[in-house]
Amino acid sequence: MKPDTIVCGDCLDVMRGMQDECVDLIVADPPYGINYVSARPKHRRDIHVPIANDSDAIWDVWPRIARELYRIAKDDAAMFAFTRWDMWGKLTGGCAPWVVKNMIVWDKGTHTAGDLTGNYGFAHELICYAVKGRPLVRGKRLWNVWRYAKIPPTRLSHSMQKPIALIGVAIRPMSNKGDLVFDPFLGSGTTVVAAKKQGRHYFGCDISQEYVDMTNKRLARVTGIQLPLLDV
Repeated sequence: MKPDTIVCGDCLDVMRGMQDECVDLIVADPPYGINYVSARPKHRRDIHVPIANDSDAIWDVWPRIARELYRIAKDDAAMFAFTRWDMWGKLTGGCAPWVVKNMIVWDKGTHTAGDLTGNYGFAHELICYAVKGRPLVRGKRLWNVWRYAKIPPTRLSHSMQKPIALIGVAIRPMSNKGDLVFDPFLGSGTTVVAAKKQGRHYFGCDISQEYVDMTNKRLARVTGIQLPLLDV
């Protein structure tokens, strides 16, 4: 594993090549396992854009992924893992040997569509805060409700893209400058971009070449150089 690198490959295959206790912080946004399809236009055409590999098969392999994440995490490291309210039990139920310590609520400031007349609008997502040992908060203690506006649909490059500020508030209190942040599901690359902006090293992977290319382009804009891209 080379720091400040992104890899195209299955996260389990990638992690098997990583040493024990080599990562300071993990930020994971795994597929929610709901076959999500966005209604946002892509390439200015009115089509629905599915998220790659977003089937419920993720929950069959999630316990193995969690164990590998635990192995590569240093003692007293934290993991933040995103999910929906209805997938919370599946995510946390497969987290062992991580200790789930808190449920963080991301208040997005606006609601989704869906059943407009028969249900309440969903204005939040959940973040599982899990620990290996007892990581200590750097700086001011935060609440477990984080209010950051979601990215407008016209600015999205990935259907489930998270705001950089949201990922930043996970990274800052649970890592130091120069630490290594790992993201096993890169998506649009927000975690590694946020890590780079805050002076952390990063390592990330995604099974989709499209998402890896997207991340590489975003990183190039941040650093002004073309960053290394590896395949496994």
